[in-house]
Amino acid sequence: MRIITVLIALSFFFVGCEKDKDEYKSITGEWLVEDTGDLTNYRRYEVGIQRTQGDTSSFIITNFYRTGIGSETYVTVDGLNISINTQPVGNYIIQGSGTIEPDYKQINLEYEVNGGEVGYETVISLMTRD
Repeated sequence: MRIITVLIALSFFFVGCEKDKDEYKSITGEWLVEDTGDLTNYRRYEVGIQRTQGDTSSFIITNFYRTGIGSETYVTVDGLNISINTQPVGNYIIQGSGTIEPDYKQINLEYEVNGGEVGYETVISLMTRD
């Protein structure tokens, strides 16, 4: 009987220590993006976000605006606000800003794209992950 009590107690301990797989602490990782622009059609694609070395508020988004895996867009995070300072990304100049949901499962962005085949457009972007 004593062994069963100990086993039950240990099972509660290990279950309580298990990390919730859906719990995020940052925006790093893989995201599904849905863009709607003034001029371009609806787009759905994936991006990756990683932190830059040496700066906890700077991140790199790869494939932003579907510019390719080798394309990097630098963003700055301040609390739950995200900023894209004016920068070249692929054949475009991009700038914008948005907000991050507190559970780190959604980012809402509005940004401007200038150049390439598009000319100039404003894009509303929803980035999500499970």
